[in-house]
Amino acid sequence: MSASVAVGSGAGVLLGPAVLPRVSNWQTMCATLSVVGWVAFAFAAILVMVPKPTLPMPAAPPDGVSDATLFKRALVSPLTLIGVVVTFMASWGMQCLFSLTSTFLAADKPVGVGYGAMTAGKLMLGITLLAGILGPLVCGVLLDRVFKGNAKVVFLIGFALMCVFVYGLTTPAVTGNILVLEPVLILAGFGVQFVFPTLYYFIAKAYAPQVVGKMSGIWMGIGTFGGVLGLYIAGVTVKSQDSYHTTLVLQSLAALVGFLLVFGLAAAQKSTQVQQEAAAVK
Repeated sequence: MSASVAVGSGAGVLLGPAVLPRVSNWQTMCATLSVVGWVAFAFAAILVMVPKPTLPMPAAPPDGVSDATLFKRALVSPLTLIGVVVTFMASWGMQCLFSLTSTFLAADKPVGVGYGAMTAGKLMLGITLLAGILGPLVCGVLLDRVFKGNAKVVFLIGFALMCVFVYGLTTPAVTGNILVLEPVLILAGFGVQFVFPTLYYFIAKAYAPQVVGKMSGIWMGIGTFGGVLGLYIAGVTVKSQDSYHTTLVLQSLAALVGFLLVFGLAAAQKSTQVQQEAAAVK
């Protein structure tokens, strides 16, 4: 799923500049590219109308409680609280990396790096295409084949990549050399693409099947505000300081907080599993 999103994003990045010279203005370009959205709408409508496969009966709760009670227990558990904060930090890093990095690279010095819009766009392809497509695939291999379902390790790798390589963007030694800058951007993008697929995997494994959908919505819905806050703070600091340094440091710190919280998340999951097993024995 994550790789498919990256393919669509990359196609948009490439098609926009390709279509614009062939039409009269940017409004016509947007109207032309909107055909893709209408095609997606048509496929979604078909998907709604086609017959659905028969789903297996959900497993009964281990202690016989209702689905509503399961949801209430999950909602107030430490696992959910820590998980929402982890998602908050991950969203902060993702939204800022994808939304601000191109303007940081394009902006004239001393505010940004000074590469200009065209070069910045080409550099961002490493994040949107290479990391965006390969990252989720590599994440799946690591999660299933290498670490045998141990989400904690993949979380730690992802947050570590985000923390180290986003902070690297604050140093002239990295931003001043395109041969160094592009791998740094790609590795930061890999960090994001390791964390988010693992979040969905972790939620599916940590909760009872009856509440997985609701808990996914809560984690991702509330966690998305991390991206909102990150972008807001970035706008304030860039305007007041004429520099992206502070927002890059804060992105790195958000990833560091996420890295540390993963240990608490793993402990909370283990505690929840112990409680469920004890309830099943009773």
